[in-house]
Amino acid sequence: EIIFVNINEQIHFNEGRIAHYRVLEAFAFLKDYAVVELGNLKWGLTILFTAVYLVLSIVALRLVFDDKDAVRWLLVVYLGAFMLAGASYMIGNWLGEYQLGYTLSRRFMGALQSPFILMLMIPARMLVHQQTR
Repeated sequence: EIIFVNINEQIHFNEGRIAHYRVLEAFAFLKDYAVVELGNLKWGLTILFTAVYLVLSIVALRLVFDDKDAVRWLLVVYLGAFMLAGASYMIGNWLGEYQLGYTLSRRFMGALQSPFILMLMIPARMLVHQQTR
């Protein structure tokens, strides 16, 4: 999250929306990039982090369960949340509520870029395994 916060701060500073430079020193290199490049960086990092968390979640589920259905359900949840994020973004733009659509889509994508989904999947699959015994 700290990466995205600093990229957003740099974007807002470059656009003149904030007067004081608040980007952490470790991210000072961001000042060398234009707003469009920073936006592209955010999209790329979103895809990268989502893919990393998906792979880590698949590995964790395979370690905890000897069950291919768990991985299938994880993929369904990821795909569903990804589609909701895209729909939120597009509907927000269509309705002229860009910021609301963007905020909703970021919430969905934020869930996919964290252990949140895995934290839901493990107990859910444990309940399924208890019910089928």
